[in-house]
Amino acid sequence: MLKRILFIDDQLQRFQGIISDFRGAGIDVVELDGAIQLEEFLEKGEPFDAVILDWSFDDASDMAQLCLTKIKEVRFVPVLVWTEEPESFDNDLPDITFPHSCLQRVSKNDVTRDVMIGFVGDWFHRSTAINLSAPWRSSCARAVEQSLYKLAQLDEKDVTKALRVFIQAGGPSVDLDLDQAIEVLTRLLQRELLSDSQLSAYLKEKLSSTEEQQDADSKTPSKVLRLHMYYSPKDDFVRTGDIVTLQQADKKILALVATPACDLARPRTEYLRLIVVSDPWRGSGSLPGDRCGLPFLVDQGNDYQNREARFQEMISLKNVELARTSNPKDRTCVMRYSHEYESMGGQRAAISREIRVDDPYRSDLLQKFAAHASRVGVPEFK
Repeated sequence: MLKRILFIDDQLQRFQGIISDFRGAGIDVVELDGAIQLEEFLEKGEPFDAVILDWSFDDASDMAQLCLTKIKEVRFVPVLVWTEEPESFDNDLPDITFPHSCLQRVSKNDVTRDVMIGFVGDWFHRSTAINLSAPWRSSCARAVEQSLYKLAQLDEKDVTKALRVFIQAGGPSVDLDLDQAIEVLTRLLQRELLSDSQLSAYLKEKLSSTEEQQDADSKTPSKVLRLHMYYSPKDDFVRTGDIVTLQQADKKILALVATPACDLARPRTEYLRLIVVSDPWRGSGSLPGDRCGLPFLVDQGNDYQNREARFQEMISLKNVELARTSNPKDRTCVMRYSHEYESMGGQRAAISREIRVDDPYRSDLLQKFAAHASRVGVPEFK
């Protein structure tokens, strides 16, 4: 299980005895003096199973925290933080974004080969994520290769042409929105994973053998819902289902982009339709039909707050840059958050994406919005 560890410290010569113990047990040790050497190693793409990390480089923790950031970008592993100043790590811990369940602090005087092996073993047994890591990595690797073979069986020009259809921004000289093209490739990968018998068998075995733990409140939704419901695109393109912060003067409003995706794609409109997102319904009974729940939306420290999209409260913004070109066919860029916006009254506005609602939750919300907007009332004759 433990084949290679990273040993990150600025005084490596002091700990050659411990390093020799690891190597004597058949564990490969990569010695690294700080973030620069760590980055050089990570660029090689070589796997590793755990990390021993010194928390104080020149009496400061900045280097150690930078190392955690770089590790988190490329590899899911447990990190054993060893330090002669445990109070320093404890003070820093609340602000560390590296998952706390993957960290453990020990004294430098206590770190031995057996301690490290025991730590990784304990973490392995208590963590669903680490149990899943090896079979999931293996299945994903196979799925990528099989997806590439399927693409290779097709005509090269046809593949390129098809992917370009999904690039929603026209020719190569303008901004390229690769969202849908990537979704096509991801769908190929997903289908291969669904047909992976090894991964399916592993999940079936693990899930069937796990005793179900009844929560005190069985109606409380799992926070896994947040992972499934939201994600954060890294680009600047405005998309349907984005949760945005709208800033007008000193006023901030949370809202959801409701402009149809087809209108944003070319784009066919310079107007952005937003549904106001606000606090949850406080009344008794079921949720009114003029709103839709957005659970675990707002991140507040270690907790998440629920919000709701309110269909009766709408805001329209005008994209000033797109409006300069009256004919949609002549527009050469997609709608971006960096563009200038103004309200229908001419007031300057700025919008920034917080997160995006993923399918099927996005489609469900928009369907409820459409049903509410298109409802027809009939007179009652009594």
